[in-house]
Amino acid sequence: MKEKTEEYNIAWIVAPPGNLRDSLCVLVCTLPQIERVVPHVDLYQAKRSGLLGKHPRLLLIDYKSFQAGMSDILHYFVDLQPSIDIIILVEDEKEFKEAQAGPAAVVLRKGVLASRLIVEIEQVISW
Repeated sequence: MKEKTEEYNIAWIVAPPGNLRDSLCVLVCTLPQIERVVPHVDLYQAKRSGLLGKHPRLLLIDYKSFQAGMSDILHYFVDLQPSIDIIILVEDEKEFKEAQAGPAAVVLRKGVLASRLIVEIEQVISW
């Protein structure tokens, strides 16, 4: 069981502005384990927030937001807060393999049913 921290109930949605990010925010807000959802445009923006001491329990990431050095930033978050869980949404096999090589707990293809995404999130954040 992962250690509960003060910021344990925050989820960050890292995705470009648009329907996907908005839908993910609404979906994650329905989870009783998550009290607050914070959208970020990219992991660099998220890292700046992390430097301010605001650490999420869950990172839900659209692979489109990845840029050079993203793997290092994901490892930074894991080192900063080992209890963090990372879920990455990808579009194709190439992205799937790249995302699996990092510290993500779950990698899913975009278009996954909302019910399955909820189950996956609940499984990784279960206390």
